[in-house]
Amino acid sequence: MLTAKKLLNLFSNPAIQSLVLRSLAMISSVALTVILTRTLSTEDYASYSYALSFATIALLPILGGIPVLVLRETARGLSGESLDEIIGVWLWAIAIILTFGLVLISITELSSNYVGTLESRLPKSLNLAILYSTSMSLLWATGAAIRGFNKIFLGGLSAELVRPVLFSIALLLISLFEIHRIDAAFALKIHIATSLVALAASAVIIAKFRIINLKNLIHAKYRLKYWNSSLLPLSFSAGISVIMANTDLVMMGFLGKNAEVGIYNVATRTATWAAFGLLIVNQATQPRIATLFHENKNKELQSLVGKASKYAFASALLAALFIFLWGAQLLKILFGETYQAAYAPLLIITFGQLGNSFFGPVRSLLDLSGHEKIVLRIMFMMAMLNIIMNAILIPSFGGVGAATATTISLFGWNFFCWRSAKVNCFVDTRAINLELLRKPI
Repeated sequence: MLTAKKLLNLFSNPAIQSLVLRSLAMISSVALTVILTRTLSTEDYASYSYALSFATIALLPILGGIPVLVLRETARGLSGESLDEIIGVWLWAIAIILTFGLVLISITELSSNYVGTLESRLPKSLNLAILYSTSMSLLWATGAAIRGFNKIFLGGLSAELVRPVLFSIALLLISLFEIHRIDAAFALKIHIATSLVALAASAVIIAKFRIINLKNLIHAKYRLKYWNSSLLPLSFSAGISVIMANTDLVMMGFLGKNAEVGIYNVATRTATWAAFGLLIVNQATQPRIATLFHENKNKELQSLVGKASKYAFASALLAALFIFLWGAQLLKILFGETYQAAYAPLLIITFGQLGNSFFGPVRSLLDLSGHEKIVLRIMFMMAMLNIIMNAILIPSFGGVGAATATTISLFGWNFFCWRSAKVNCFVDTRAINLELLRKPI
């Protein structure tokens, strides 16, 4: 029988915390999207989505690089008891995020005031979207700092649960009591307000660690050259990840396969369920990976990564089996009979996600061990290969060709990252050691 003490012990496991957090975050995200589409008009929702996408892309260098760097340096500082460096990287991250946000707002203001043709093309409420994305960048950075203390659930609590839940409640109450007309701009203002509340919650959690005081603030150490040089490849890698994730869809439209884009999009989104286990282990193991690497505990690091890869691969295998057996019926039930055509590309992309999970948290290992420049080079090569293969395969094979190109490039970058991790970190991230299978019994 499960007692309260056993439940608490079970929840102390980082993997369980990550599973609960990701599941609740997914539910709250879906609920938020439903509420937004029901509350905003079609035109307002389009304006809201456009402004938010524009701001997210503009802030990608910050959103992509800062959290990983903050988590890595926090875990490294704790392993070496360098509290002054931890405070330094936190203050540096805050300064970078605020400066970048203010520069972007200044640029958009100047553009709208002095360049008339550009003003008509910029999304409405762009400055509000940039303010929201800046507050979210701060939220992700503070969350990364908390996860650096190996507090997985608390690290994602504010950004992934508190913020969307507060936003949904506020939107429902305002709509129900007709307090104010809800348009794109007003929705973004609510986003900013709830993000600031969530940021305050993160600040309270960090204050509980009791490492921030006047003495530490005064004596904070700044490794500016190292942090700045690390931020660039981490940010570019994040940008290339976004490009790789959207290359197939963009090129299908560009190469005249517009009718298949919607069907293919359903396939890509459904296939991401096969990577759910990998998302969980990445979030659960990142702080521990950073700590073990910087403490030179290679055996423990190998054990941790090996177990994480096995879990990710096993969950992906179950998802792949389900999609293989019942994928066509699932597409018909969820999206309609027209979308059954997504089954073939769905199977191919799912196979790619299976390979992705087989190599486990390999990118996290390289990023958190200071090998982000290697990741950047590999991702750039695979992005180029992805574009070339899409250009060759899409005209003849449509969605199946796009899925094949994506799967090959995904496998390629995982394979080369695995080789690099084995050489530079002395860790084999594969779920199964294939060399052992070749040995005679």
